[in-house]
Amino acid sequence: MNARGVAVALVASLAACSDSGLQRVAVEVQWMEWPAEVLPGHRFEVRLVGYGPGCARRIALRVPVRIDQSAVTFEPYFLVSGTDPEILCAEPVTAGVTAPSIPIDIGFYDTLMLIAQLPAEYPRTYEMRGAAAVYVPASSALAELLPVRTFGEIAVRDGAAAFSPIGVGGNVYMVRDTLGCIRVVPIAPIAAAMGYVVENPPADTTALFGFVRGYLYAPAQPVCGATSVLHLTWTVPRG
Repeated sequence: MNARGVAVALVASLAACSDSGLQRVAVEVQWMEWPAEVLPGHRFEVRLVGYGPGCARRIALRVPVRIDQSAVTFEPYFLVSGTDPEILCAEPVTAGVTAPSIPIDIGFYDTLMLIAQLPAEYPRTYEMRGAAAVYVPASSALAELLPVRTFGEIAVRDGAAAFSPIGVGGNVYMVRDTLGCIRVVPIAPIAAAMGYVVENPPADTTALFGFVRGYLYAPAQPVCGATSVLHLTWTVPRG
């Protein structure tokens, strides 16, 4: 079963799942995708990707959504039933000693959330937020500019473009592929294993490992052979 299938199966199990005797373990959103523009009152989908709690028997994924006057906030968590003896849990490996042949399973999720609508009596924007740990160097001036849990913005306006960009944000690392093109790879097990070609890479691409915001769109001409590219709007290296 693929990543999306795992998440769907977990969500589907909620109807038959009781919280009794289960432990609630909060998890971070590592990567988020959403439409950059929506019409008032229209439903839209948000993709959330992240890691689940390791070692535990994961029973179900739940993703509470809070919508207020300024933001849409996702705070996912798993219901777990305790540790799994069939999974190796971060045990130290002594030099010269063969590690046991037990799989290491950190778990992950990749799921779509359907948002019913965003109230808006006039064109406006909402922040897209998710539970996440995004670090910046203590000396960085960017540390106090924006909330670290804000992944980007979504615009609600009349006459939204039929093919609007896809807003994205999350934890990534940057690589140069065999063609010499810069790619951003989300730190999460998503289908786009090679990440996304970056249209406007930062000047220093030697060691980007941090949090980015931007949008995916189809350029007039392919970039590095890609028909969908990532335009970065904000980057914060992880310290």
